[in-house]
Amino acid sequence: MAKKKFNPFVLLYVISGILLIISIAPIADTARDIYSTKGRYSGYEEESLFNDFMEKDYSGLVKKINYNKGIGKSISDDEQDYYTFAECYDFAVDYYMYIKLGDTAKADRLKEQYEVKAQTLNRKIFKEALETVKNTYMAVS
Repeated sequence: MAKKKFNPFVLLYVISGILLIISIAPIADTARDIYSTKGRYSGYEEESLFNDFMEKDYSGLVKKINYNKGIGKSISDDEQDYYTFAECYDFAVDYYMYIKLGDTAKADRLKEQYEVKAQTLNRKIFKEALETVKNTYMAVS
């Protein structure tokens, strides 16, 4: 009887089949998240924004706000102050940067935008936090 020769392509087919089976679950999970209204692609909810705000993680809040804007998440009335605060925070940080760089014209424009936007805040907790931000970043001039 003749000895059968080992065919490496059979092993390749078996390995490919195993990898295909293993990859089905993660692909299905990702697809479910993409098309789900409650998945990770649905944006950050108010609770997450509130946690960042209360922990004074304003850069994290800005990141989440920008993500929500990027995916086109609709803003509820309850969330509006978070968005306004995040914009004011960005204005204040940019103002500080331009003052340090010596570009007072851009800094003055940002300060004006900050003042206009800050007047649209409704809740006292945001106004008080924004005053702290203002004292930190805008009191340098």
